[in-house]
Amino acid sequence: FQARRSARQPCKMVRAGQLGTNAGTFLALLGSSPSGWRRSVSTHAAISESAGTFEIDLLSPARISLFLRVMGRRDDGFHECASLFQAINMGDRLRLARIPADSFAAAGVVRPSRKLEPIKQHVEFSTSPSDLSSLPTDQTNLVVRALTLYRNKLAERDGGSLAVPRFRAHLVKQIPIDSGLGGGASNAATALFGANELCGRPASRMELAKWASELGSDVASFLSGAGTSLCTGRAIFLRTDRVQSVSSLAHSGGFFIISVKVSLSTPALFRGLEATNYSSISSLSPHELLAAISASQGQCPQLPEDAAFFVNDLEAPALQCSPELSTVHTRLLKDECFRVVAMSGAGPSFFAFGRPDGGETQEAFAVRFARECTEATGVQINVWPVQFAIPWRV
Repeated sequence: FQARRSARQPCKMVRAGQLGTNAGTFLALLGSSPSGWRRSVSTHAAISESAGTFEIDLLSPARISLFLRVMGRRDDGFHECASLFQAINMGDRLRLARIPADSFAAAGVVRPSRKLEPIKQHVEFSTSPSDLSSLPTDQTNLVVRALTLYRNKLAERDGGSLAVPRFRAHLVKQIPIDSGLGGGASNAATALFGANELCGRPASRMELAKWASELGSDVASFLSGAGTSLCTGRAIFLRTDRVQSVSSLAHSGGFFIISVKVSLSTPALFRGLEATNYSSISSLSPHELLAAISASQGQCPQLPEDAAFFVNDLEAPALQCSPELSTVHTRLLKDECFRVVAMSGAGPSFFAFGRPDGGETQEAFAVRFARECTEATGVQINVWPVQFAIPWRV
């Protein structure tokens, strides 16, 4: 990344085409989408005048927790956790554009006390599909918070010398909400990255990561630059205290995400651990797990097919809390013979790999397993074949 610009240099407006022939490269995610869903989840961002009212269209990648260790209760009453986050090449799409200075923005962001009156805002925000009643579109949404933070930070850093534009944003939601796949944090990180690209990169990647940490959760992990990061802190999916970028991981075999549409109470999962006196948690430290997983990375990178390295200390209480999760977990291990099946974060999604080749394509398995488990459990099951990715590689 280029060095920070002079405090007196204006925020450069980048028009479509000015990024040159490398635009598709520096905004690309590493890896290609499996066939069958390339249209719905592209691995490339596009900057084009054909985007209509939007100038940039970015993949907001999901992420999984390859392991989640709970290492005891802290003095403040919360639990100390550690997790290895890995970005993948499926997710939401975030479209961004700068609003001209002379344009009135009747935004979808409103004051809580005046919800029926559209008012002029720094961020105009909308979402699709239209049935996302649980997704806020006001100033509590992480995309709005990230874009507002970006404008404020540039103003604070440079004393108001940068003419930072207002932004229009539209989020196309594909990551299931509250699924343990980091959708909200990814949306915020994507908004910070995209706004910075539109403005000509006045902030360095390091500055963006530092600002992202103020938004809480694991937002900064998406800006580590490697796609893989070790995060430690207070209940890792609630508040990340430290993000350590580690060498990028890859896996050349079939890898699947399985999302189960059930509700899990995170406090209840921790209470379940306490009720058993933490008897079900792993004895391996986060650094031992990271070393074991990283050791398999070579000319033909493969994750080790040893379930002991992909531990999730919250998985046992989650399976006890939800019979649907337990059913899906059992089917993946016993009926489909996956060697590794683990819950991501606080659930309720799994990742699975190491399935024997039975002649069935990844896409065919995803469709069949989702249908069979939905019928067996009575809840919606989604399955995606995915690959590891490096978000917005430059």
